[in-house]
Amino acid sequence: PQYTITDLPDGYFEDSEQNISEDDFACKVYYNEESDRSIYFDYAYMQQGTAWTYVTADTENIAVTVNGLKGEMFLTDDWENKWNTITWIDAERNLQFEIDANVNRDVILHMAESVSLVKTEN
Repeated sequence: PQYTITDLPDGYFEDSEQNISEDDFACKVYYNEESDRSIYFDYAYMQQGTAWTYVTADTENIAVTVNGLKGEMFLTDDWENKWNTITWIDAERNLQFEIDANVNRDVILHMAESVSLVKTEN
């Protein structure tokens, strides 16, 4: 399946040249030319023997719910210079999602809640 963030902060657009899409993993990059910053949106099928690692030093770890799904946020006080991360799992679809961005807590949670399945024509 293909997913996208449908409600990005102002000035961001999908940078399709940097996107990666494989059978079990996808990464979409959204870029803001004015601020020269990117947002990374990853999702993958959960498989035995694979793991995503997170640097949690100097972060506040907060349990969250994204559209009814359990997740976690890793927040830094210096989000303008360091990444904030949110990750959540859709166990029914066997997918893990993650967003990394230089935005505050409310904005990253809002982006996560706006993630939607892309409608494709068959």
